Amino acid sequence: MASGAPSPRHLFLTGEKHIGKSTVLRRLLAGREGSVGGFRTLRIVTPQGGAIHMLPAAGDAPCTAENLLLVKGRDSEREAAARFDAMGCALLEASRGCGILVMDELGPTEALALRFQRAVLEQLEGEAPVYGVLQQAESPFLERIRTHPAVCLVPVTAENRDGLPLLLRRQGW
Repeated sequence: MASGAPSPRHLFLTGEKHIGKSTVLRRLLAGREGSVGGFRTLRIVTPQGGAIHMLPAAGDAPCTAENLLLVKGRDSEREAAARFDAMGCALLEASRGCGILVMDELGPTEALALRFQRAVLEQLEGEAPVYGVLQQAESPFLERIRTHPAVCLVPVTAENRDGLPLLLRRQGW
């Protein structure tokens, strides 16, 4: 890294679908001191395909109609974008002042959620460390996160996922 360049202060895990990115993130953050803010998404398999809920990163909030982000195969991209803009921005705003900000997970579904994208990118300019999960997908939004100078991108694989939380902690994450 060039002299004077900012060092990474935000960690994003990436990898294939269902490889364990969110599990690695949860294990990495387990037992941390300080307040945790941000969001996590939870997929629930349904006969129609699947529902995705957006929940606060900390705590055990139940999945309800109020935090239903989208239903695969039912909701349009515009409907999903409106919910990302409303729920995602509200959760990020409520997290101001937290010690660690979690973003689990970000993907191409947010393509039309421009307010949400701005809120995420603003957090990357802030001082609070962001720990997140990025889907492996092509998207200008995801590319801006991947190439942000304050972001360290770590691939999760079947080979490294079990030891990765400990390795990342030893590296200061």
